[in-house]
Amino acid sequence: MSTTDVNAFLMSSGARSAKFERIGAKISGTVVSAEVRQQTDIKTGQPKTWDNGDPMMQVVVALQTDERDPDDPDDDGIRNVYLKGGFKSSTTQRAVNEAIKAAGASRLEVGATLQLAYVGDGEASQRGFNPPKQYAARYTPPSAQPIDLADPFAD
Repeated sequence: MSTTDVNAFLMSSGARSAKFERIGAKISGTVVSAEVRQQTDIKTGQPKTWDNGDPMMQVVVALQTDERDPDDPDDDGIRNVYLKGGFKSSTTQRAVNEAIKAAGASRLEVGATLQLAYVGDGEASQRGFNPPKQYAARYTPPSAQPIDLADPFAD
């Protein structure tokens, strides 16, 4: 299956979302795809925008994990992780960007290993609001493909 086919399948199949319900929750897997998408309002399903009308964007990363729902025989272990939140505090976006940089890489790549953990709560921005979740990440770039010494230029 080509990368385009995999992306089309993942986006149409409704891959499950990774859940970070409590501090200490984590996920680890191989990056299968990454796509920039507009965020949607969790209550209405409508696309989210900033006050000036610009769309609020996020990166949706599909990870092949070892997780399976025992009640779902069709669960393939693919989980979506949503990278958003800009560069303030320890959002998913910031945590992954810092992990990529710490690994000496320049970008998120298919075939890499990504680990993401919910490590704590920040301070609520307004009274009555939930505090923002804080994340840490670890990124391992994909391994270099072995070179066929008989034909070093073969694909």
